[in-house]
Amino acid sequence: LVEIADQIHVLEAQIAVLRDEQETVEEDLKALVYPILSLPSELTAEIFIQYVEADPIRNPMPLTWVCPSWRDVAISTPQLWIH
Repeated sequence: LVEIADQIHVLEAQIAVLRDEQETVEEDLKALVYPILSLPSELTAEIFIQYVEADPIRNPMPLTWVCPSWRDVAISTPQLWIH
């Protein structure tokens, strides 16, 4: 039983390493599939500001619906909400 428990422990450690690698690859794939998500938040915020300022009747709310990272950027950019 001790030998089996040791083998299980080794396999669980290998699984943990593989899950970490999987997470890294998934993040890399997101950057390839959605390159805009790899932009710094400050740059994304500036793009949002330019988008809203280009047409004063534009509502910034749809920017918050795209994905969680866009929502975070839009909500944390007060210039979008002053109109």
